Amino acid sequence: EGNLSLPGTNAGFWTYPPAYPSVAAWVVEITGIDAGKAVFHLGHYTLFVLLLGIIGAMDRHGAGAYAMLSMGLGLGLFAKTFDSGFPSVASQLGLVVGLLVLFRHAEQRQRHHTLGLCLALYSVALIHPTGAIYLALLLLSHVLHGLAIDKEEHRELLRKLVYIASAFITIGFGVALLVIAPRLFDEAVFSEYGWQGGRPLLVYNGVLLAFAAAAAYGLRSTLEGRIAITWFALLWILSVVHLVEGLRFIPVLSLLSYTLYSMALHAFHVPLAVLVAWWWSPNTALTPVDESPVKPWTMPRPVSLTMVVLIVLGSVMAQAVAISLSEHEELLAVSPGDLALREALADIDGAVYTENMHWGYVWDAPHKVDMTSIPTLGLVHIDSSEHSAATQAMFYDNTTYFIEHNMLHALTSPLGTMQWTLATSPYWGIEAQADGATLWSLLPDGNGKVLLLDGINEAECAACTVRLDPWRDHKFRDPMGLGEDRPFLPEGTDGSLRIDAPSNAVEMCLTYEIIGSTGGFYLQASRGLERPYHGLRTDAGYHQACFAVGNGSDLTEVAFEWDRESPDRWLNPLGLSGRDTVLFDRTGVKLQWLTWSTV
Repeated sequence: EGNLSLPGTNAGFWTYPPAYPSVAAWVVEITGIDAGKAVFHLGHYTLFVLLLGIIGAMDRHGAGAYAMLSMGLGLGLFAKTFDSGFPSVASQLGLVVGLLVLFRHAEQRQRHHTLGLCLALYSVALIHPTGAIYLALLLLSHVLHGLAIDKEEHRELLRKLVYIASAFITIGFGVALLVIAPRLFDEAVFSEYGWQGGRPLLVYNGVLLAFAAAAAYGLRSTLEGRIAITWFALLWILSVVHLVEGLRFIPVLSLLSYTLYSMALHAFHVPLAVLVAWWWSPNTALTPVDESPVKPWTMPRPVSLTMVVLIVLGSVMAQAVAISLSEHEELLAVSPGDLALREALADIDGAVYTENMHWGYVWDAPHKVDMTSIPTLGLVHIDSSEHSAATQAMFYDNTTYFIEHNMLHALTSPLGTMQWTLATSPYWGIEAQADGATLWSLLPDGNGKVLLLDGINEAECAACTVRLDPWRDHKFRDPMGLGEDRPFLPEGTDGSLRIDAPSNAVEMCLTYEIIGSTGGFYLQASRGLERPYHGLRTDAGYHQACFAVGNGSDLTEVAFEWDRESPDRWLNPLGLSGRDTVLFDRTGVKLQWLTWSTV
């Protein structure tokens, strides 16, 4: 609709910088691709353009190629792009202008350079506030060190920059204090991933930080080096806001903590790479601070050659890891069934209940369908929403509510929890199903089939190991007592599952999650099932396989077999983010729960 109003059954609006969503919408209009792909492609092309811009800006100092190599020493921006933080990465484009203007010799600076810097500050603020904050701190660092230079012509140029910086900072703080911060008065300082200047910085940019420390020592007698060092220090000081997590009634700090919640990935990568590139390149002509400067200490040539070889090899390995991750669709926040089932929405007219989680956000819903869920993107102002009331109505089988609001359908994912409530209610029936994802229809007369649910734990699978559920923090109901762990059977390891089947069972459905691209996977039961041997789907992600039960009393155990004798190894990014405890992972299957149909 060309605005940031909330969709579906919700009334309100988002507060979010408009540039990225607007450009993504424009890409949708001119290419015809869906919104998800437009956002994805725009984010990755932006990273590519950012890298090209950094190379070009640093090439003015004879360090273009070294800047590219230095960027390869860190994971931050690449990990943020992989994690779909596209606006945060796109807002770094303003730093390219900052590198070109603020590290230019004063006598070479023209009026249009200052104008370009102003436009860059304004433009990146429209993409994401992080880019504007980082560029403003670079400007502040430039001013602080420029004032120490005893040249009247240089001081005059600095005065203009001070006026510009003061104007932008005043406007920025004015908007933050008067418009945005009051809405966060009751919100505490937020630290989703911990102190960003500590462990996350070391995890994603630790190698780059080590080389930057050496570079800082080597460039300590140059003006550009001191500006870059101060720039990094100012950014690091900003991360202290995450150390006061839980502090209330200081809305500016709350706003800052929400804005910089993952700054370890995108705040430090460029400043550190700039330092290393200048130190690494033998062709730079940096400005000495003193009249008799200390001779810069440069990277020894053997170390330089070794680093080039290691970075090239690392880049090749990174591409291999990226290719291998393309086979791990279980890392997505939706299941294969979720995507397949969305086609069933085409014939619906009215509201559809969806879970207010990643898998419940349908970005390509038909125009006649109103979804109840909304992503909490940026700051959300909600005037009214039916989602909470609809959720409570489901828990209490309040069919009157759904009829009054023309909400006759619900869409659930195997990744979520509402499916367990609807499966055990006689007021909801299955209209369509795809691999555990289900489209439910309201049955006001309460004549629906009630299903029995049975969680699977590690004690029932002797050959299984215990693995964390990466979505454990997003599941707020656990009627089966699944807990945070799931039984995991590595590929190549045959195992069995003890079962306590209802005596009147007529169908058993197994919900499971394939990890990676595996070979053949089979289920066998010597007694109890009408067919003793079944092949199961093995594409990555959640699946549901159903089997006709011949005699429930005889069904006490099923066995699992694999085609392959050993699993494939892969690098699990969830082990870095903390959502899992295993970094070097194996392919296999996670067993989730059993669903029984009875007579």
